[in-house]
Amino acid sequence: MLKFSVGYQLKSDGEWIDCIIANKANVNEVFFAPFDMPNGRTGEWVVRNNYSLAECLEMQMRDLGQLAAEGIPLNVLFNGSSGIGVGRLMPPPELL
Repeated sequence: MLKFSVGYQLKSDGEWIDCIIANKANVNEVFFAPFDMPNGRTGEWVVRNNYSLAECLEMQMRDLGQLAAEGIPLNVLFNGSSGIGVGRLMPPPELL
């Protein structure tokens, strides 16, 4: 059976998360970039939708928590130019 690695997308209506959960038998993992790190993926969405960084982080943690609760593996994606230190490599304990 073919399984997919699916990119996380922040959507305020939760439709994308519902779609992933509905198709979780075909999902190998969901990869995501943390909103509080430079990654080239999230800035435009924040500006377009007038959300604060704190609001985006809260929505992302909510969504990732839902996926983890459904047993869908999560894969954090770091951009090579993110400039993170070793201490920032681990996601919050509630997602492990």
